[in-house]
Amino acid sequence: MFTSTRIDEVRKQKKMSQSSYGHLIGVSQSTASRKLSGEIPFASDEVRVSASHFGVSADYLCGLTDDPSPVKVA
Repeated sequence: MFTSTRIDEVRKQKKMSQSSYGHLIGVSQSTASRKLSGEIPFASDEVRVSASHFGVSADYLCGLTDDPSPVKVA
């Protein structure tokens, strides 16, 4: 459930609608709503797409770190 909370917070900060977010990850608005509320878990590819789109790390979205900065690879 931590992932859904973090993704929803970032989505709201970016002023993105649930419908637009659903389109981003390839699901309907109603499915996006259920994912964002924690009813349905996110697939790993949905987390990856979300992290990339919002410019945060997947670790941040999954609650493994409180630093939203993407990891910089040398």
